[in-house]
Amino acid sequence: MKTKHLIVGAGLSGLYTAYQLEKMGKDYLLLDARERIGILQEQKPHEKMVAI
Repeated sequence: MKTKHLIVGAGLSGLYTAYQLEKMGKDYLLLDARERIGILQEQKPHEKMVAI
């Protein structure tokens, strides 16, 4: 998979960055150590996230 934008961490900042890139129509990859996103937020799977 090729992408120009790599986001490390699916906490609040990473999710906000992914949200902004999605709004701009940009391709990105979201990496996190767990299979679920968010810390205090309701945790849901994300189709562009890869657990590392």
